[in-house]
Amino acid sequence: FTCDGPRFLYRSLLRPRSVTLPAVSDVRVRSGLVTDALDVRGNGAAAGRAYTIFLLKDGPSPHIAAAELTSHRES
Repeated sequence: FTCDGPRFLYRSLLRPRSVTLPAVSDVRVRSGLVTDALDVRGNGAAAGRAYTIFLLKDGPSPHIAAAELTSHRES
């Protein structure tokens, strides 16, 4: 998370990169054997858009990640 809100961090072939995630209206947690998933629906300018974030089991709790995403909702 930055002052601009939540960001997705990833590594490309040449360097690390990040993308600002759209505002969130709803997050649903799905538990799996190897990964947990957050099904996210957009809000504001991203209304109607949906995406999924997969979390490995050795990372943060999916419920904490979902709470962080929804705490940065646009008014």
